[in-house]
Amino acid sequence: MEKRDFKTVKYFEFEQIRNEIFQSNYFFNCDLERLSKHFLEYFLPIEVFKADFKTILESYREHIFLTDIFSGTDFIDIRYKEKVKKDEEKFKDEKSFHRYVCEEHLHIKTLPKDELLSWYEKASEDLQSIDETLNYIEGGLNEVNQKNDVHKKQELKPILEYYKEHNVKAKLKIIDFITHDIRSFVIKRLKGDSFPSGFFFEPYGYNKDLYWPQRPSVMINKCGDLLVPEHTKLQKLYYEDNVAFTKAISDYINDNNTLFKIRDSILYSHILYERREYIEELLNLYENGSHMIFTSCVPSFIEGVFHDLCLVFGYDNNELLSEGFQKKVDKLKENLGHHLCYEYYIFYFRLLRNRVAHGQVKGSEIAGLANILLLDMEHITSLVNLETIPYNY
Repeated sequence: MEKRDFKTVKYFEFEQIRNEIFQSNYFFNCDLERLSKHFLEYFLPIEVFKADFKTILESYREHIFLTDIFSGTDFIDIRYKEKVKKDEEKFKDEKSFHRYVCEEHLHIKTLPKDELLSWYEKASEDLQSIDETLNYIEGGLNEVNQKNDVHKKQELKPILEYYKEHNVKAKLKIIDFITHDIRSFVIKRLKGDSFPSGFFFEPYGYNKDLYWPQRPSVMINKCGDLLVPEHTKLQKLYYEDNVAFTKAISDYINDNNTLFKIRDSILYSHILYERREYIEELLNLYENGSHMIFTSCVPSFIEGVFHDLCLVFGYDNNELLSEGFQKKVDKLKENLGHHLCYEYYIFYFRLLRNRVAHGQVKGSEIAGLANILLLDMEHITSLVNLETIPYNY
């Protein structure tokens, strides 16, 4: 091995040496002492693996330990001298010294094989969690099919199948991570590549709480300007007290000038502008208390906007006309991502739309549903004005 002069080595050369060590066959098999020696072997003019600790330390002090680069009396120089003094204290024994070399020069604080093992264990635990979730989903699907309850088939089966698909994809992703990427990922973590200080990076994006089957909140696409406690309170009211929920939402609509915002958004989108008379008629129905008619019309308005959004993204009109609501939402998910609130429209709104179309909405529900659909209109009008949509920028 060609020896280098630590005091004259260039930064890119030093990084190349670090990379050689990190990519070496011995990297995940060494303890900190051997990693330290592999590093020192590049710079010390001795045979590090044959030398005793006293010889290594003396050579390190002479050729690497920079005691004189800050010799002035200003703040930086004084602080560096203080660091040198503290570093000297870490040379008291061989184990402490080699740990210091790994931390100071290789920036390694955790034993590589321990870090690798911890990620193997985490990935294994996540795979076990996914298997448990998939077993639960299969049980739920079997129960729905056996009972042959039409309502449960419409409501629960799509949710279970949706989460089944996502858990299967997550499982394959984790297996691929273990098979191909885990070592390179650990190396990047240990090197600090692409990881801002204190930032934790999840390699395959799995969170068991997000992959457990659950109904979407009716508030997921609404009232985003509220503080978290206030938003959570509204969600709780929806399930526990319909009267209080309806009043709270009505107050929000008035305080937030929701009707004005919807009308104002028409001017900024060609999709809405083409429907300006229809939108105005819908808002008049809401303002005049004709909530039954308003509730019956809004789902068709939203589906029509989704159809036009699909056209904007380049989908064929004839194909769209032959497809149902879910297919359109699936297409928009690919283009709008989290802005769409996909789970809300595919699970909650789809069922609400069907209930309204079949006249299954109770009179006591109308005022509350009118508020929900008005806020859905507000979400849709903000959605079509996103800068990511063609013709909006």
